[in-house]
Amino acid sequence: MSTREERVLGLAREAWRAGEPSEARVELAARRIERKMRRGRSRPARRHTLVLAFLVVFGGALAYAASGGGKPWFGERPREASGAKLGVAARGGLGVAVEESARRARADIPAALPAEPPAAADEPLALPKAAAQKPTASPAPAASWRAVDEALDAKDDARAKLALEGLAKSSDATTRAKARLGLAQLAKSKGDCATARGIATEIAGMRGVEPSVVKRAGALASECE
Repeated sequence: MSTREERVLGLAREAWRAGEPSEARVELAARRIERKMRRGRSRPARRHTLVLAFLVVFGGALAYAASGGGKPWFGERPREASGAKLGVAARGGLGVAVEESARRARADIPAALPAEPPAAADEPLALPKAAAQKPTASPAPAASWRAVDEALDAKDDARAKLALEGLAKSSDATTRAKARLGLAQLAKSKGDCATARGIATEIAGMRGVEPSVVKRAGALASECE
């Protein structure tokens, strides 16, 4: 105990003795006074402790704010504002790039092509003009003896002559001779004995011809003399 406390405690004991209190009451009062003195002595220590803790917390807050981890310091704008500003700048740059690309694309486009002429109205299809009817000659008969007989039966000397001329080109000598003899007979029927005689004489000089044909050609030549 300090001197002051001992003095106070002594005064208390003298006061209690004046009132002739019992020893137990004196001891109890002394303890109470001692407890009050301890409480009064501990209050300044508490105050010092609270002030010190406040100073520590305040200094830490200042250090945290100065490092940029807390709220903006000395009028500095929040980071969100800076991020927003950067976003706006990025969008602005992107818009400029897009506009520049569009301008280049427009510059690369060639001059407008001339408009296509409007499609002409559907015109009625012109029908082909009918071909002029041309007189068609009698079809050439096939080079066969049957064709010769049919032409003679129909009295069509021209068609018979064409059939005989076709047979006269055969590779067989007898067939050629018979066809030439038929032409001679046809000429004789028309009264052209000179032609008939010339053909008959030609047959007589042919080689490889059946004798009967040569004989008939000689007889025809004699008749046309």
